Amino acid sequence: MNTPPTPDVKLLRGGRWTRPWLLTLTAACVGLLLVSLVGRGLHAPPAWFAMLTLVLPYLYGALGAALVTTWCLVPDRRTPPVLIGALLLAAGALWLVPHRALDVPSSGEEVRLMTWNVQRLWGEAPDPYGCVVSAVQSESPDVLTLLEVSANDVELLSAELGMVCDHATYHGTGEGAVGGVATCALGDRWTLRDSKPQRYVDHRDWFYLFSELASGDEVLNVLAVHLTPYALGSVDPSLWDLAPGSRLQGDVARTFRVQGDESAALLERVSKLKDPTVVMGDFNSTQDAALHVTLRGHMMDAFRDAGRGAAGTADLFGWLPLRVDYVYATPHGVEVVGARVLPTECSDHRPVSSSMFVSRPRSST
Repeated sequence: MNTPPTPDVKLLRGGRWTRPWLLTLTAACVGLLLVSLVGRGLHAPPAWFAMLTLVLPYLYGALGAALVTTWCLVPDRRTPPVLIGALLLAAGALWLVPHRALDVPSSGEEVRLMTWNVQRLWGEAPDPYGCVVSAVQSESPDVLTLLEVSANDVELLSAELGMVCDHATYHGTGEGAVGGVATCALGDRWTLRDSKPQRYVDHRDWFYLFSELASGDEVLNVLAVHLTPYALGSVDPSLWDLAPGSRLQGDVARTFRVQGDESAALLERVSKLKDPTVVMGDFNSTQDAALHVTLRGHMMDAFRDAGRGAAGTADLFGWLPLRVDYVYATPHGVEVVGARVLPTECSDHRPVSSSMFVSRPRSST
């Protein structure tokens, strides 16, 4: 003898709320697909749109879970699976990149790269300097770029690690304890030949560091970058700080536009360089932002193409992993063979390490 369903189950399986709920899920799927499509070309979105783009994979996951739950509970066997299929196809198009076999190229010089926002060594580690030194020694990169680091920090780290570094402040002036970026050469395989601070755009005093390194006959340009950060005003802002009408809404929209201008300026600079070039650092944006879609159209994203393991380099609100630190390389004269995010807690960012082979492009004549 079958037990009759309870009133609550009757309501969920075929009651008056089933159709409105399915319509709501359908609208949410259509909206999410539109955000995915439009966001790839929108370089100056409103703040609310920028925040949706920031956490896009998590929105896909949450909506997918809601659809699977609905499919299990309601009698409609067509709408939920169709919507799930549409989400899976869209997610595959956005993020499913087949990884290439990590074959060693037959020519070129190997270079191991590492980029790390060390938050001016304000991490919660008991000994932040020792923590950074240990992590770098363990990875043993040939070239290291450091962000949120002062000239004093670089001097101390250089003495511990035996590396040669050049430093530039974010605003192009000041020394000592002023924060900025640095490019360093470790070991004797690659030599740091020259470095110059460069403005991203002419009318803004925000700088990156352009460096030239050499190994034998091979030359590698390295751009250590830290795109304009969001002025959140606190170390761990809450979701309420980002509510519509809050003071942070204007900052998010403005910063998003500035980051787009900076990335466009970087691409323009790279397009004029003949030698293999790497752009790496903290971009303060996730891979679904329009600026990264544009960058991937001209350069290789090392982790996206050859990465393994967890991709999150920083945690939003202290718990939601996001990938905001990148290693990009020009397709000419560079073969990326591996990339990974290192699981260290010295800073609020985790470092990105990448291996590649570099060879000077040869003329076709």
